[in-house]
Formats: sequence, C-alpha cells, structure tokens
Amino acid sequence: MEKTERLLGEGLNILQYRAKHKGLAVMVKEIEGLKKLCDLYNVPLIVNDHVDLALKLGCDGVHVGREDCGIEDFANRTEDGFIIGATAKTVEEALNAEMNGATYLGLGAMFPSTTKPDAIPMTIAMLERIKWFSTIPVYAIGGLTHGNISRELILAVDGVVLSSELYENTDNLKKLQKKNQSNFERNLKMREYSTQMEAARKGIVTDKN
Repeated sequence: MEKTERLLGEGLNILQYRAKHKGLAVMVKEIEGLKKLCDLYNVPLIVNDHVDLALKLGCDGVHVGREDCGIEDFANRTEDGFIIGATAKTVEEALNAEMNGATYLGLGAMFPSTTKPDAIPMTIAMLERIKWFSTIPVYAIGGLTHGNISRELILAVDGVVLSSELYENTDNLKKLQKKNQSNFERNLKMREYSTQMEAARKGIVTDKN
C-alpha cells in the first residue's frame, strides 16, 4: 500500500488490481484498501477479471482477458461510465471487443514479462494496425520499462501500462514521465493534425478559434 500511495501521489493516473491466486477475503481487503487510496487521489481503480468484486466494492472498472468470459457479459451487467478493458492480439479481436462494449484495449506483450511469462508477443506494426482500426484508447502492455519505451511506441498508443517496473522502484515513474512527456505531447499534436487533415480530405470544415 505504501508504494501504491507514493505512485498515486506522483501522478499515476489509473490503477489495475490483478490477483490470480488469492482467496476472496484477501482480495476484498486489498481492493477496499486500494479503493480508499484511489478515491483520495481521484484515480480510477479497475479490477482484473472479477466483475462481481468490482461492482460490489464500487470500483471504476474491470479488465477482461482473452481467456475470460465474453465482454458483452460484463457490459450487460454494468452502467454507463463503467470502464471495461479488453486484451486483444489481432484487429478482429480488437474490433469485436469494441463492438461488444470495451472502452479501452490492452495490447501486447511488447516485451517478455515476469507478470505474464506465457503472453503472446506483439510487434509495434501490429499495435499500430490495431490502433488504426480502433476508435477507443489503446494501451501498450507487457515488460515495459522506462528504458525500453521508445518514441515509436509512444507515438502509436494512448498510454502505457507498467507493473514490476514501478513497484521495484517507484522513482521509475518520474523517470518515465520526464523521458516521455515530450513524446506524448508530439503524439497529441500529430493526432490533432491527422484529424484536421482527415476532416479536410472529407470536406468537413473545422474551426478551432
């Protein structure tokens, strides 16, 4: 909890709780504690897989893995504004997830990860292709560190997801923010420019004044 609070205080903007092999009582206790911290810092808390716990404990969302039940099952049980994340490996999976109610996509693994050692790797080219076809935010996941997150990767996504990198050394969040802030800013400018160009191509007049 101490490391989590420090990360929240330093600008972490969303937190996911993932516990594959813990008992129900332990998960409830941990989620309740994290929810209090996240509320204190006004940061959304999402729970991996366990939609019942997420709803019961007032969390902000849930993340659904490829091997879990259909996203539409989660979407049908939640209200508008509830965050539903989905893992996708192909354009088809991404589009199906979005059509069935996903509000963001987790794409990877970009690198080998101790958190999910059996994860299927993904190239930046595939990530860019999925991003091109998707209308919801996409986030790169899997083995990411402040040292291996390239400008090319940052320009291809809406954000990055880290786990061990942050909890092994909470100072890595500041390093990541400092290193990639300019790249994120370029990304936003490039997307704004692309939107304006696409609108012009279609004959749509846009006025930013």
